[in-house]
Amino acid sequence: MAQNPANLPSYEHPDYVQMKPALQLLLDSYEGLFGRKAEYLPKAQKEPEKAYERRVERSVFNNKLRPIVDSNAGLLTAFDVSGMPPSLEQAEDNVDMQGTGFKSFVYNANILGLRDRSCFILTMQEPGEEGRTLADDLQNPRRPYWKLIDRRNVLNWRVRYQGGQPILEQVTVLLYEDVDDGLYGYKAEPRYHRLKKVADGVEVAIFTINEKGEVDQAEPPRTVPIERIPLRSYPDATDPFSTAMPSFLKAAELNIKLFRQESSLDNIQYRVNAPTFWRRSSMEMKDRPPFIAGENYVIELMSGDGTAESDDVGVLEINGAGIAAMQQSIAETKSDIDAEQMGFVSGAAVERTATEAYLSGAQVAASLNGKARQMSAALKGIVEDWCLFTSENPSQFAVEMDHSVLEQPLDAAEMSTLLGLWQAGAIDHRTLLELLRMGRQLPPSADIDEILQRVEDEAARQMAALAMQNGILEPAQTIEVSADAAN
Repeated sequence: MAQNPANLPSYEHPDYVQMKPALQLLLDSYEGLFGRKAEYLPKAQKEPEKAYERRVERSVFNNKLRPIVDSNAGLLTAFDVSGMPPSLEQAEDNVDMQGTGFKSFVYNANILGLRDRSCFILTMQEPGEEGRTLADDLQNPRRPYWKLIDRRNVLNWRVRYQGGQPILEQVTVLLYEDVDDGLYGYKAEPRYHRLKKVADGVEVAIFTINEKGEVDQAEPPRTVPIERIPLRSYPDATDPFSTAMPSFLKAAELNIKLFRQESSLDNIQYRVNAPTFWRRSSMEMKDRPPFIAGENYVIELMSGDGTAESDDVGVLEINGAGIAAMQQSIAETKSDIDAEQMGFVSGAAVERTATEAYLSGAQVAASLNGKARQMSAALKGIVEDWCLFTSENPSQFAVEMDHSVLEQPLDAAEMSTLLGLWQAGAIDHRTLLELLRMGRQLPPSADIDEILQRVEDEAARQMAALAMQNGILEPAQTIEVSADAAN
């Protein structure tokens, strides 16, 4: 009798099932449809199988999603940290036991977190070896490490809420372990890690499912004496299992649309340059010799009785007038993809008004700064999880983002608009300088008070020089200019 799927560790939470198609689309697009082009390029109703296979082989996926995600992940990795716990500082060059440094690990997490809206970071520690002594621990202490978990690998969970905060009571994480296969090979074996909150800590149990669909215990369960399950959603730790659609899903869908459009255009151009032949023959179809025309189509013409009155051959010319229209449609799709990105990878040929550019820049800055705040909070959380195993104090750990790289620089039109507002008296001098600094036209370290004082001093010198020139003042006299006048 088959087991209830809910009794298997491979059981998938309904929210996970709901998100699965979107996550698969994002992954395929990000990976350039490697090995999966046929899944996204439908076969025409009457298209011969071999012709379809050649069309799929010729089609190239123009990956627009990956550079958008990677560039924004790079922007979010512009940060510095301080107050690291000593054990984490010692492990800074290898935080995952795989040789990955702290910032590289965060960059990889940013990629997954931006692409899929979230990923997970699991804090782990190797179980103690049998016969290990206190001297062994002092000489070679066991330390925690982080495991970056793709959102697709967190299969099921149980959460309760306390004071509006999610408390994770149980979760199953699918991880793959390399095991020997034959004399020389190896294979990746799926293992289901179930972490469950129990009275005296967190119970860790690892299961496999054999070929009969039966659950086997891969390792004896062990209890880790920590107060919570050390799994964090990243970058948004406040809503770990959200079903909100990822920000870049529409960009991925448009990228698939672009792939199909460019494939169709390529096929039309190929057919224009490799035209279809037609043949009319007096012979019956079954008696006609093969017509060799490379990869080109051949249309056999006949009359109602299966024969033709005369023998002839020709070329069916394809009208390429629709190529220009399709090229325009492709350009519009690319522009739509550009509009979906959150970073500075634009390149759209559409001219924007100063107001549109300002609002667009403000939206980009707000989105990225919001992600940066989430990221900072999540990093503090995973450091707290690290300290669960080391009993260190994580309170001194702090993340300082370089917000200057998250701000959209002003362009020439926006600069002109701001100067016009200042000259018309709609904004004062200080506001103008602060907006210029926010728009990365002044260095982040620029001291606005110092600049205003220099402007005031220069205005006073010019007024004094003018008064002396007109004989109003003696050289020893001075003139005071108020700050309001200078502004």
